[in-house]
Amino acid sequence: MASFEQHLAALTAPGDNQKLPGVILTAVSSSSSSPAAVKEVYHQSFGASSLEPDQARPLTRNTLFWIASCTKLLTSIAVVQLVERGVIGLDDPVEGVVPELKDPDIIVRFSADGQPELTKAKNKITVRQLITHTSGLSYEFIHPKIARWWKWKGVNPLTIKGGIADVFSAPLVFEPGASWSYSPGLDWAGILVARLTGHKQLGDYLNQHVFAPLGITAKDAAFRKSDLQLSGPAEWDDRWASLTVRLQPSGEFDPFKPSEDGALAAAPPFMSLESPDDQGGGGLITTPDAYIKVLSSILADDGKLLKPGSVAKLFVPAIGEPQREALLAAMKPETGGRMLSGGLPLPGDSDALESDKQDYHYSLVGLLNRRKGSIGSWTLSWSGLPNLFWWIDREHGLAGFYASQLIPAGDPTSLDTVSAWRKEIVNRFGRASKPAANL
Repeated sequence: MASFEQHLAALTAPGDNQKLPGVILTAVSSSSSSPAAVKEVYHQSFGASSLEPDQARPLTRNTLFWIASCTKLLTSIAVVQLVERGVIGLDDPVEGVVPELKDPDIIVRFSADGQPELTKAKNKITVRQLITHTSGLSYEFIHPKIARWWKWKGVNPLTIKGGIADVFSAPLVFEPGASWSYSPGLDWAGILVARLTGHKQLGDYLNQHVFAPLGITAKDAAFRKSDLQLSGPAEWDDRWASLTVRLQPSGEFDPFKPSEDGALAAAPPFMSLESPDDQGGGGLITTPDAYIKVLSSILADDGKLLKPGSVAKLFVPAIGEPQREALLAAMKPETGGRMLSGGLPLPGDSDALESDKQDYHYSLVGLLNRRKGSIGSWTLSWSGLPNLFWWIDREHGLAGFYASQLIPAGDPTSLDTVSAWRKEIVNRFGRASKPAANL
């Protein structure tokens, strides 16, 4: 562990050779004899909160991060809670509660002059499809049809200042349930949760049913800067981890194109801290300490968030084989697949050691992985755009959270670092059942 920490300290050291901005790493473990007794086994911070010397602060347990798509886990938990209570079923259509998703169009193709050809969906979008990325929705930075749709509209979706219905108004890219594509389905699922429970916003529900049971307050978690219970602007300045970008070799900034050797720079305006809607797919501001409490509760299966039977379902596949094949097809180096895998070897990676090769699937709340050919337990994980990563490994009794604020997504140095850290944590703190290669 010492050599890893020395390496990471060098990567985050200020100066011309700095390769990473500040990061915080936290891991917890549970013992086989007492799995509900989860304890912190690792917590370290490296670097500072900003590249700007006058804004740089030490990273602490209370540093606030925009966690982007790590928000999806919390929204998915909220949905599973409603399924537990019988409020709605996983395979129920959502159009009765979210009429914006009724009778959606599907993009079939584009004509030679750039006009989209549309057809009406035959299937209804269900709850399961929203939270497992099988609804037909997709992001413009993931699917070329969505990117081309917005180009045809003459709109850059990153500049839209409206709510979820405005930002994610593009048609579907396939029949609901037919395939898999990473999507804003969890943003719509957040609207579903709020409407089903009579809340104005998703955050109102999460505050009561996810955050409060874990002792998380509005001081440490909110969807808007203005909703954080802070003492004033000075506290924000002290606690906020600023976004950093790795520029392209040309000096340009592309939030979705990873760069191997680009220089680090303070990020230009990129995302709103005052969105009109609580974006359940990527809008939460919170601390590493707060987020690890969620991971700890799932690892412990302590009943604070979900019933034991529900927790078990988070660690098994929730999509069919055709959808899984589409997931695996999306996990390619040229399509940002390493961001999906958290830096683990991708499907078909012939250069990976045999012991490192992985099988992948998708559950109700995130990606599943286990050693290729294994029939053992799945590990659960996902990530957030500014190179944040979480994972829960019940076989080794571990969970971890790697928090940074570096764009573009899928940064190679970040991915190498988080995958190395996971192996270090398993080797040092994991139950002595399997080697770290089984991550």
